[in-house]
Amino acid sequence: FAWYFYGVADAFVRFWPPVAGSLLGIFLRPDFGFPKVHYLGPIFNPSKGMTWSPMYYDVPSSNLLVSGMAPVYIADKWLGGVCVDITMFRLALLLEQFTGTANGFAMLIDSEGVVVAAAENIYSLLFCPSSIKGCNGSKFEIGDETAWNVQERSGLGSLGPPLSASHAFSKEGNLLNSILGESSGLSVAKLIDGEDFYVTWTILSDVPITGGPIMILCVPRREIDNAAVPLVTPKAVQFLDEENSAKVTIKNGGALDWIWRFKKESHHGSFSVSPNSGKLSRNQEVMVMVQRTNIEEAVLTFEGTGQYGTCFVPQTVVISRKTPVVEESNVAMILAIVLGVLGGILLVIATVLGIRWAVKLYAESKRLLRESALFRKHLLEEKLAEGLRSMDTLSYPMVIVSGAMFYSMPRAEMSMLHEGVRNSGKLVILDTVPMIECFTQEKGNKIIFFSYQRLSWDNTPPDERQLDCMKAALKMRSEQMELPMERIYVWLDVLSIPQVHAETKSLAVKSIYVYATYASDMVIICPASVHEHTYEETGAESYKRRVWCRVEQIAHACRQGVESMYVCTEDGLVSLPPGWLDTVSRVFDGDMTCCRLHHTAGPCDKLKLVPVML
Repeated sequence: FAWYFYGVADAFVRFWPPVAGSLLGIFLRPDFGFPKVHYLGPIFNPSKGMTWSPMYYDVPSSNLLVSGMAPVYIADKWLGGVCVDITMFRLALLLEQFTGTANGFAMLIDSEGVVVAAAENIYSLLFCPSSIKGCNGSKFEIGDETAWNVQERSGLGSLGPPLSASHAFSKEGNLLNSILGESSGLSVAKLIDGEDFYVTWTILSDVPITGGPIMILCVPRREIDNAAVPLVTPKAVQFLDEENSAKVTIKNGGALDWIWRFKKESHHGSFSVSPNSGKLSRNQEVMVMVQRTNIEEAVLTFEGTGQYGTCFVPQTVVISRKTPVVEESNVAMILAIVLGVLGGILLVIATVLGIRWAVKLYAESKRLLRESALFRKHLLEEKLAEGLRSMDTLSYPMVIVSGAMFYSMPRAEMSMLHEGVRNSGKLVILDTVPMIECFTQEKGNKIIFFSYQRLSWDNTPPDERQLDCMKAALKMRSEQMELPMERIYVWLDVLSIPQVHAETKSLAVKSIYVYATYASDMVIICPASVHEHTYEETGAESYKRRVWCRVEQIAHACRQGVESMYVCTEDGLVSLPPGWLDTVSRVFDGDMTCCRLHHTAGPCDKLKLVPVML
C-alpha cells in the first residue's frame, strides 16, 4: 500500500508512514470530498462496513490509487474513519512476472473496460502510436498525469486508457463484449503484429477493489500449440514367428520437456521395452527396443508424466503377428497343371474357330494404330505449342509492389493478402510481356522474385523468419546494385496472385513460369523454421524438394542464368551455390501438397506443369 491514515470530520488527519516529515496534516480538499472520505459517512455507507473508492489518479503522490475505508463510530455517532491507499502502479511490477509463456502478458481492467494495471511495455504495444493521452510516439508514459486525468475534476478524473482504444479489443469486435459480459472465458485474437494470441480472462470476485477487477492473460497461440508435440514411429509393428525384436523411435517435437514412460494397455504373451521411461528436450529422440516372447498382439502406450504430463497426448503402437506366405501344396500344384492343360485345349479350339475373325481384327488394328499415331502426334504438337505460348504469354498480368513499401509493410498488413493490399492502391500492374521488358530494360527498374516454401496449409503470408530474410535480402541487393528501394520491385505470391476468385487465381498460377522468367533477380528464401501443421523442420533441403519451387528456379535459370539467383537463410544472402540445380532440375521427382493430401481438392498439380516443362 502507499500509506494509511485516520481522519475525522473536522479535517484532522494522522498519516503513517509520516507525510512530509510530520505525523499531523490537513486533508487535501479533493481527498476530503468525493470520492474518498465521502464514502465513509452513514448516507453512502449505512451498513457501516468496509468500502472502496473508484480508481483515481492521486496528484500529490503521482500514483493511480484505490482507497479502502472503514468508518469509526461511537454508538451511532460517526466520528471519522481509518483508510488505506493502495497504488495500482505497484501491481504493474507483479503483472510483469505473470506472463504464462515466454512472450505472454497480463493486464487488469475494471468493469468498464479500462486498463488499470499492466506492464509499461504492454501499454505501448496495445495503444501506441495513437492520439490517446499518454502516448509519446510509440511509447506510453505510464507516469504521465494526463494519461489518467482524462477529465479534470478537483485533481481527480476518470481512468484511461480504455481497452477499446486497442485495435484488437475495439468495440466493433466481439472480444471486448465477451470479456465484459462473461465471468470467464477463452478466445483467439490477433494482437501484436497480427499474431494469433489465446486470450483468457476471469473476474477476481474476491478482490474488492474496483468492484471485482477482470484479469486478462494473453499468450501467443504458437507457444501453446507447439508446447507439447509427442511423436512415436512407427505406429504399427508386425512380427514373424522367427522375429523377436523391433525398434520404435520416440521424439519430442514441442517446446516443453517430455517426461515419458511406457504403459501396457493390453497384450497376450510377454514382452519388454527398453528403456521404459525418460526425459526428452525439444527435438531430442530416443530409440526404444521392443523384445517379445511368444506374443500375439499388444497395444503399447507412451504417455507423459510430471508437471506437464497431461499436455502430451498419449501415443500408441500396435503390435501384431504377421501371417507368413503359405507355400502351395502338392494338391494345389496338380490342380494347377490340370487346369492349365484344359485351358490350353480350349485355347486351341478358340484359335481355330476364330482364325477368320483374327484376320479381320488384325486389319482393323492396323488402321487404328495409324490413326492413333496421328492423334498422338497432333496432341504432342498442341502440348508443345501450348508450352511455348505459356513461356512468353501472360494469362494474368504481373503484379508487383515497390521495394520501399514492401520493406516497411508489417506482417499484419501482408495477412490482408492480394485483395487487401490491392484495395489500398499499393500494387503495380504490368499487363503484357512487352510492358515488363519496358519496365525493366528501358526504365531501368529491377524486379526481385521471392521464391519460398509455404509453411502452412492455410492462406497465410510467409512466417516471421521468412519475412525477415526477404527484407534483409531486399536491403542487401539494393546496396549491391546501388539502386534505391523505390527503383526495386518485389513479386511475392500472396501479394501478386489473387486469393479469393478461384478462376482468376488459376490464370495467375498458370503464368508463374513467365513471372519467374522475366524477373531481374530470384532470391530463394529458406531459413530454418517449422511447418505450422506437420511440425516438420524446414530449410534449404525441404525447399529444394518442392515441385513449384523447382519450376520457378528452372524458369529463371533457363532465361536469366544462375548469376542472378541468390539464397537467403538466417546466415545471410549468398549467390546460388555450385551444384544447387543438380537436384532441382528433376522437377517431377519433388513433393507437392496435393499429393500429400491424396488429391482431395482435385487433379494433381503436376498435370498443369506438363505443357510448360515440355
